[in-house]
Amino acid sequence: SKCECNRGYSGLGCTLLPSISFVFPSLGYAVGGTTVTLRGLFLSGGCCTSLTAPFVSDLTKQAQSTFTVYWGGQGGTAIGGTYDSTNDVVTFPSPSASVGTKVSLAMTFDGGTSYISNGAQFEVVDYPTVLSVYPTSGPRAGDTLVTVTGTLFHDSNDLTCRFSWAGTSRARRNTEQEIVCVSPLATRSGLAFVGISNNGQDFSETEVPFYFFDETVSYQVQPSFGAVSGGTPVTISGNEEFVPSQESRCIFESTTVKGTVVGSTVVCVTPGRETTGSVSLTVALDGQKFYCPPTDPQTSNAPCAFLYLDEFGVTSVFPTVASTNGGVTVTVVGFGLLDEQTAKCRFGAETSQMFVTSGTDATCSTPNQTIASEVFVDFAISINGADFKSLGASSFNVYRKPVVVETDPVGAPLEGGTIVSIKGEDFAARTAQVLLCKFGGQVSA
Repeated sequence: SKCECNRGYSGLGCTLLPSISFVFPSLGYAVGGTTVTLRGLFLSGGCCTSLTAPFVSDLTKQAQSTFTVYWGGQGGTAIGGTYDSTNDVVTFPSPSASVGTKVSLAMTFDGGTSYISNGAQFEVVDYPTVLSVYPTSGPRAGDTLVTVTGTLFHDSNDLTCRFSWAGTSRARRNTEQEIVCVSPLATRSGLAFVGISNNGQDFSETEVPFYFFDETVSYQVQPSFGAVSGGTPVTISGNEEFVPSQESRCIFESTTVKGTVVGSTVVCVTPGRETTGSVSLTVALDGQKFYCPPTDPQTSNAPCAFLYLDEFGVTSVFPTVASTNGGVTVTVVGFGLLDEQTAKCRFGAETSQMFVTSGTDATCSTPNQTIASEVFVDFAISINGADFKSLGASSFNVYRKPVVVETDPVGAPLEGGTIVSIKGEDFAARTAQVLLCKFGGQVSA
């Protein structure tokens, strides 16, 4: 019967030989073992059919054909190929070869009578190495733009990032040491490891961690208020899904602040602001996607807000001296004071609760301290427990409580007036208004 062929070919037994349309992947590594796929067109078992005809269109011929790939072109090393009728491709394993090798590929399906090449080539390259990723975390929803640094990244159409169990995504090369890719959609939160492939099939032996977090992550902000001058260190902590990275950022309304990772928390320092009032506060654990969890129904804490207040400070404190035993009530005079549970007095490194009675007045008790000798420390106050305003260096004196060893005389008439010498330990030089003696319930200078 007559065979009608495309492109003007016709006649009995006419044949249009196949061609290799592409090679995937076109890169491999020196150890070999890469599964290389060849796809072609027009392979007819006796009559050509159409441009979209299968690689081998005659089923009888398929069954009889032996596919051999020649590494190095016609006359090169013969490698057995396998025909995949489902996907209409021929596959073969790449042999080991030296890095830098670039070889032509040829194929025969009829025992060497006809060869197919069409300039198909395969290149042998070094494995890439992954050194770091930025950012190091992202939401489960994916779409985080990830920059990968390393070595030996090739400008290949098959350049691929693999986020271990989460999946893969195509990459774009910026330089031989840097590529970018987008994180895939992850089915769960958790730690994945990023590897790179130059050919979309064989991945680097080195991998670096990337954490997928759940966007339902909850977190808390402490403190939630501070002065308009800025400088308040705000600590943000959360549940097990809250995993900060070195790329974590905070946005106070429209101002972005880089976060500092402290353990499992992020600390952002508030920027200054001209006016008081509440502003939005959102957090990006990966430095890119900013979001806010819902208000906690138990505490009514709105984690996405920060309240700017007027300036506060301290102008005086009395007394300015106390022993290490603590428990001495001191009176604080200042401005902008607020009656908050977070209000504190600080004596050097030790703090105690400050009780505010008005915007200018408060009291607190000196804490118990352990010191080797008398010291002068900085006295400061805070209304949010995070940033402190100082009265000045050496503004408060802490001394060891004195110990009486003996008195001379050991008795005196009831009418008083007897001068008594006292010996003991940890006596400090004081004015008569401060240095006092106590006889029973009576105090004298």
